[in-house]
Amino acid sequence: MTAVTLDASGLRLRSTDIADLTFVREAESAPENRAFVGQWTEAEHAACMDDADCRHLVIEDPRNGELLGYVVLQGLRDPSRAMLLRRLVVARKGRGAGPRAVEAVIRHCFDDCGLHRLWLEVREDNPAARRIYERFGFVTEGRQRESVKVGESYVDTLWMSMLENEYAARSRSASKIAPRWSDLR
Repeated sequence: MTAVTLDASGLRLRSTDIADLTFVREAESAPENRAFVGQWTEAEHAACMDDADCRHLVIEDPRNGELLGYVVLQGLRDPSRAMLLRRLVVARKGRGAGPRAVEAVIRHCFDDCGLHRLWLEVREDNPAARRIYERFGFVTEGRQRESVKVGESYVDTLWMSMLENEYAARSRSASKIAPRWSDLR
């Protein structure tokens, strides 16, 4: 798999290394994340890292290399030019890493990968994530009713997406998306 690094002021997304998987597993199993993220084994993460259709990235602070979270994208080979933002997990909350990672992913997908559509699933009971996605222009396009069992009850999952023409319209407005981060290296 081709290594990827996306740099921005105070944030870097880079291809996940095997050595990062302990952090990745700890981040997804942390109590504040576990409720919203399926639990993968180290082998499942490693398989994703080796899959030519996926991009597994860690979010890090470029000043000191501290790992802040991780991202999984799926659909690099999709003939319809649609990619799934499968996971975005932030372990070090309160630093703005989540919104900045969402923005970096959006720019990478549309500017660098030439996507037509970026989509994701978010649980209805995760309003913080929904607000971030909406702020960056994702539109709710569907609902899977009672699709995830949580304890003794079920929760709806929302499908959200952004199309390339929506991204282009938003990126023309400096007030909607911050100035462009450095290009893909």
